[in-house]
Amino acid sequence: DQMAIVPDTAIDREQLNRAFMNIFANSVAAVKKRRNPKIGVATFFLKDFNIVRVEIFDNGHGIPKGLREKVLEPYFSTKDEGTGLGLALVQQIISEHEGYLRIISNKPYGARIIIELPVKIS
Repeated sequence: DQMAIVPDTAIDREQLNRAFMNIFANSVAAVKKRRNPKIGVATFFLKDFNIVRVEIFDNGHGIPKGLREKVLEPYFSTKDEGTGLGLALVQQIISEHEGYLRIISNKPYGARIIIELPVKIS
């Protein structure tokens, strides 16, 4: 059984909260003009790998494949407002937790942010 209940793990709650709020803010902006906006979250515990996976997905305009790495760089933005630090900050926070962040397409529309964090029992 690969997936089980997500265990308690040692994390910096404030920093991860900041990371997730940045992702949700981007999702809200992406679905703003959609007729039926949808944002979802799924969490998994990959027991065999001792990893917690969090997926945040929306049916917004998505992030073009060529920009998925670029949006993680500081000061890069596709929006008129903002500093371009949101996803760069998310990437930094996830890295500080020894985790990984990926951006993929959420078929047929939108983006899917996948965060994988190692489980560290406090």
